Amino acid sequence: MQVSSDEPAEAGGKDRREHSGREPGGHPSRHDSPPANRGSRLNIRGMLHYTLAAVTGFFVLTGFGITHPEIVAPATGGLLGTAVSYKIHLLLWGPFLVILALHIFVSTSGQRNS
Repeated sequence: MQVSSDEPAEAGGKDRREHSGREPGGHPSRHDSPPANRGSRLNIRGMLHYTLAAVTGFFVLTGFGITHPEIVAPATGGLLGTAVSYKIHLLLWGPFLVILALHIFVSTSGQRNS
């Protein structure tokens, strides 16, 4: 027997969605809110993802600027010549590895069994 959302499904007059927070088919309703502490964690994860993507892109661009300055220098308006690309590429190793390690730690920390 299928219960419509108009009829009470349980004693006390609450229907199934109000009680469990899910639609009758078992899918989460659109109005479910995430846990209170989840928002800040998603912001940190998102910030790490975008920062890692930006640093990785710049790392690849400067590496390409070292090996192919005839392409990268005109594309960047002469800002990334061989010498500048090499210096930036060397300086990016530390931040790249730290952000990568943080990204891996944060991405896997939610999957651990407690």
